[in-house]
Amino acid sequence: MRADDVSPAMTSGHAAPAATSPYARPTTGPQPVVPSGTQPEQIRADLLYEFELELRHTAKALARSKHAPAPILVAVPVPNPKPGVPDVSWRATELRGWMIGPRLCVLEDGTWVPHTIGRTHKLDKPRHQRLFGDANSKEYAQRWQDLTDAGVTPGGAYIYIDQENEPMLGVGRHPRRAELFEVQQISGSPHLVMLYDRGSMGVKVSDVREDLQKRLKDYA
Repeated sequence: MRADDVSPAMTSGHAAPAATSPYARPTTGPQPVVPSGTQPEQIRADLLYEFELELRHTAKALARSKHAPAPILVAVPVPNPKPGVPDVSWRATELRGWMIGPRLCVLEDGTWVPHTIGRTHKLDKPRHQRLFGDANSKEYAQRWQDLTDAGVTPGGAYIYIDQENEPMLGVGRHPRRAELFEVQQISGSPHLVMLYDRGSMGVKVSDVREDLQKRLKDYA
C-alpha cells in the first residue's frame, strides 16, 4: 500500500470505493474471496461500517479505562547519521490512540490509522559515560532523550508511523478508505482483512476484528 496515493483532503463518509483503486496492494499471499452473486464492494463496505462502529465503542471504552492513550509520533529518517547518533528523529503529532492490531491503531475519536507500530519507552535513560561509553550506548541514550523530548512519558507506551506513511494519519476519514481492505472467506463467512507487505518476510494477513478482540483482552 502506498501512502503517497492518499489525498491530503480527508473527508468523512462511507462512500463506496471507485472501481480502480489508487492503492498498490501486495500481489502475493492469499487473494480475496467473496460469496458468488454478491458485489464485493458492498460486502467490504458493510463489513467496514460494522468494524468502524465497533471501533467507536472501543475508543470510548478505552478512554474510560486505566489505559491512557499513547502519543503518536512520526519517525523521520536521519540522513547519513554519525556513529552514536540515532538513525531516526521523532516528530510529535496531536494524535493519541491505542494499538488494536499488529499494524493498526484506533484514535481517541474512534477513527483508525494503519501502518503503525506500538512500542514502550524505557523507564530509565540508558547510562552513557562521556569518556568511556561506546557509540551504541551513546545512541541508546540519545534515542531515549529524543523520545522523551517528543512527549513520550518514560515507561509509557507510544505509537509511531514511518514518515513515508504519514499521509495515512488521516486516512480513517477518507471516503475511499475501504480500498485498503480485502474480503476473505474464513470459516465459511466473509471477513474484513488488511494485508501488509513485509518484503522478504512475505505478506501479513490481519483479520481486523479478530485482532481487535485479541488486543482487547490485553487491555482488560
